[in-house]
Amino acid sequence: MDAEMKLMLDLVKSSVPANTPLTVQTEMEVLELIGIVKDPKLVALLKRLSNLVPSSTPATLHNLLNLLGHLIHMSGKATSDHRKMIDASLAALQAIPDVALTFGTFMSICEALLESHHKQRASEGV
Repeated sequence: MDAEMKLMLDLVKSSVPANTPLTVQTEMEVLELIGIVKDPKLVALLKRLSNLVPSSTPATLHNLLNLLGHLIHMSGKATSDHRKMIDASLAALQAIPDVALTFGTFMSICEALLESHHKQRASEGV
């Protein structure tokens, strides 16, 4: 992950206690803020969606992965392999119970996503 992303991730992580319950609105804002969602079309969609969701709506693991799955399907950069992989992951997810996310758990997931993206880009020589 690049230095700016790491700095933003660390800033967000240090701003909110790890055991704080996560809301869907905060989840959407953080996905943009730390650079997981960068495509302007998808950022605009997240902003519109966050206006529809009641501010107290708790974020859950299933919700997060479904949201990311839909964003991948809408992304112009996603390949058919990306879409197949997320669809398989979402299908497998249905077998496990859903859980509410805390800020710390969510940030760990975000960090893993950013690291994975960085490793993939490095292996591609980008």
